Amino acid sequence: MKMRRFAVSVLAAAVIAGAAGCSDSSPDSEAGSGSGSGGASTSPTPDAPATLTKDNFAQEVAAAQAKANSAHVDATIESQGQEFNIVGDAAGLGTPDDVQMQVTADIGGQSLEMRAIDKVIFIKSPQLAQNGKQWVKIDGSDPNNPLSQIFDAANPGNFTAYLEGATAFEDKGAETVDGVETRHYTLTVDTADMLQANPMFKGQDVSSLGLPKELTSEVNLDSENRPVRIQTDLGTSGSFEATFSDYGEEVSVEAPDPSTVGEFSL
Repeated sequence: MKMRRFAVSVLAAAVIAGAAGCSDSSPDSEAGSGSGSGGASTSPTPDAPATLTKDNFAQEVAAAQAKANSAHVDATIESQGQEFNIVGDAAGLGTPDDVQMQVTADIGGQSLEMRAIDKVIFIKSPQLAQNGKQWVKIDGSDPNNPLSQIFDAANPGNFTAYLEGATAFEDKGAETVDGVETRHYTLTVDTADMLQANPMFKGQDVSSLGLPKELTSEVNLDSENRPVRIQTDLGTSGSFEATFSDYGEEVSVEAPDPSTVGEFSL
């Protein structure tokens, strides 16, 4: 249940703002390099990011991160009185089936490390260790495995599918975040529509998950329409805040020593 609450929090917050992802848009829709202090321009040039609207926000932000390919993420989630801290790196943001991630998490005082390579998930956690093995291996392509479903829910490469439920959008202008010149947007998403986009939550009543009918995120994008900070109020379920940096840096994820890896079983 703790892992499920964690997945709900990650999903409900990150997907709203398009924390990362892929897009079915053509290369022409990808954000290019730009200049100036804002993440959008009223008179874009061929080298400037596209002006963002409610209708194109998901595709343009996804295209910008797909172009960067990689990012560092530092997130804090508060859910049902507990705090979850996540720090890590992801690559392959433009190809959700090939995304590579390496993250460490502190979940309610319990530590966890996860590595994902080619849809194979390795998790190091005292709660899952068995037969003297430090790590367990999970087939991320198995739809019947609950942990692979959590991976799909929180997989950065899948986030843009959840943005189709956007109901409101506001451009709040330029704002500096951690020394980076950004543009501040407010995006509201219909929670039920968002959850329908993920098999793990499809058909579930929003109220059963403790989430409000609509979720609103404050999103700061850099001059290339890439997220710098995302803040989301999850209502009575808690809150989410994430910062993103080191776009385009090399990310290398290695599988653990096979001798330390066991198979996951329920």
